[in-house]
Amino acid sequence: AYCTCRGGFIIYKFQTPPEGFPSLGCVPLERTILDFPPGGRRVFKEHADLGLRNGYEFAILDGEQNIPDILKRPKAYIVADSATVRENWANAIGVRSELRNRDTKLR
Repeated sequence: AYCTCRGGFIIYKFQTPPEGFPSLGCVPLERTILDFPPGGRRVFKEHADLGLRNGYEFAILDGEQNIPDILKRPKAYIVADSATVRENWANAIGVRSELRNRDTKLR
């Protein structure tokens, strides 16, 4: 899948859509927090057997604390090609997660 960051969303698209899956989706970034594999690992333990050992994984979680877990958005897992790419994505997501708290002015 290919990802791009547009405004407060990560847009992803499969190059060739697998059967039964949508070809386009998005992850909202407003009020999110990031989670990284513990202990300097590349991927989360539960995904180690999926062949992701060559990537660098992180998770995007709903950062809203005042709602029940059942209403929270599901975790979104992203795998980057390198640690540098993962860090760049994390920085971009961090900025977009805070956009809601900033005043904007129409010009």
